[in-house]
Parts: sequence; C-alpha cells; structure tokens
Amino acid sequence: MFTMVEAVGQKIAWPASKCVDLEPVTEAVDITPLSQRATSINKCKLLDLSSDDVVVAEGRWQTEEPKALVNGLPLGPKAVKVFIDQVHQPETFIWRPTRLHPDLQASHFIGVSTNRFL
Repeated sequence: MFTMVEAVGQKIAWPASKCVDLEPVTEAVDITPLSQRATSINKCKLLDLSSDDVVVAEGRWQTEEPKALVNGLPLGPKAVKVFIDQVHQPETFIWRPTRLHPDLQASHFIGVSTNRFL
C-alpha cells in the first residue's frame, strides 16, 4: 500500500509530530479496535508530511511504544501507531510504506511521526 485510500481500516506508522490528538486521555491503550467506528477515545488527525495545514486522514492512535509492531515492523522512536478511520487525501503516501502496505488506502494501522500527529 502506498496511498491513504489503501490504508482505510488498517494500522500504519505516521510521524508523531504530524498526528494531532483530538481527545487527550490519561492512559494509552494498545489494542486492536473491535470495530471500525470512529467513536472511541484516542481520536486524532494526521497531517500531510510536507505541510502542517493539510489534514490527510483521521483515526485513533494506539501506542507510542517503539517496540510495537506495525505491518510486521517495529514502530521505532518518535512515532505513533494509528488505526485509520477516514482518509481525506487518498493519494497521500504513507510515512513508512511496505510492499504490502504502500499507502493509506491499503493500511489499517500505520506508524506516524510524532511531528505529524494532531
């Protein structure tokens, strides 16, 4: 997967600085959602990798644990694991693409850099 459209319903990595937390919580939960509804806690918006003004997707952050796996790879430092609920910019490339998950459309969970997390 290479674009946001392919990431809907997937976990992907995203720079934490480009992921904006919409509902601050006291404790992070690192679990797979039971459904793809966006009504749970930990809602966030993902910012474009090249601009702080463009929201490319919305989802729910799962963890900042560097050892957490995203598409079989460790999340790493300064990143957030995010479950993608809705994509606004389907052609946006994901931060750490893999052969099977090149974009947001093809991913359920992604890793996000901490500077792209709202």
